Amino acid sequence: MATMIPRVLDPDAPDSEKLVYTLLRDRLPATWKVIHGQRFLLPAKHGDRTREGELDFLLFDPSRGALGLEVKGGGVERHADGWVSTDRRGERHEVKDPGKQASNAVHAIRRYLENAPDFGGKGCRCRFEWGVVLPHVKSPPDMGPDLPRALVLDSRDLDDPGRAIDRMFGYWENRGGASRAGRRAPSGECADAFVRVLCERHPPASWLARRFDEENRELLRLTEEQTILLDSLAEHPRAAIRGAAGTGKTVLAMEKARRMALAGKRVSLLCFNKPLAAHLAREAGDEFTVETFHDFCRRLAQRAKLPFNPPKGGERFWREDAAMRCWERWSGFPTSVTTPSWWTKGRTSCPTGGPASTRR
Repeated sequence: MATMIPRVLDPDAPDSEKLVYTLLRDRLPATWKVIHGQRFLLPAKHGDRTREGELDFLLFDPSRGALGLEVKGGGVERHADGWVSTDRRGERHEVKDPGKQASNAVHAIRRYLENAPDFGGKGCRCRFEWGVVLPHVKSPPDMGPDLPRALVLDSRDLDDPGRAIDRMFGYWENRGGASRAGRRAPSGECADAFVRVLCERHPPASWLARRFDEENRELLRLTEEQTILLDSLAEHPRAAIRGAAGTGKTVLAMEKARRMALAGKRVSLLCFNKPLAAHLAREAGDEFTVETFHDFCRRLAQRAKLPFNPPKGGERFWREDAAMRCWERWSGFPTSVTTPSWWTKGRTSCPTGGPASTRR
């Protein structure tokens, strides 16, 4: 099963992309990484404005490199005037040239990575190829000189998408490689950097400090609604607070933790970002403890004398295994540790989102 990014597909995604997402997830090797909906910018040309685009799927095979796929659902046809797709209601819609879309996207992403300090700047290189997915039709021998059958994954390939992907890589291999970036397989370090540079962003600690200084000042003038919410939490030992970025979730969490500490309770506030945890710990002082969720897992594992040895570059360990390792042998922990409420609800991974406070 391939590693999918994001792990859960947007429910509003087109049905054709949902189908392809499931096929790639279930039928590609575990070493592969698949990014859905990778956005990019195309440079301005001849006075035009910079254009924004999105690649339906970007696959990364650590033994060969990257492959971009553009998906076109429905009854796709190519005519002299362009491309047309017929939906399930029989309505016809003009669509963009999928091969051109895939090619433009892959080259834009390649240029970005080759110029990125943490990828190209560290000597990382890999192949960047492209193909097209037409999941609802049987493709003719070719759909024009710019889109041969070898570059199309159609309805006949749904049972074995890996074979079609091998065919795409093989086509470009025989052509000498579309990207001219070399045919060697990327190193393990480059494989990790590929996803990290494209998908992971962490705001600088200095930015976080300024942000939370502002939020601390805002705490002095809590709105009536926030005050009512904090007061109501006193009657509810378990609660989930959701909100968009900048709506004050962290401010509420810090104030709730302070109130619990003043009430004589031992409080631990957990978050996922290390710079954020360090900043909040300074703010909390001796009132209560602040740590990252993974430090929490490590500390409990050590108290229970359980092994906790994250592998180098082990993204899955931090994303899933750290929490699961604690859960699978939770009975081995001291009885003074209270099981968090979210851990008893059948969850298979740690909660996401902003900080949450738990009693211990």
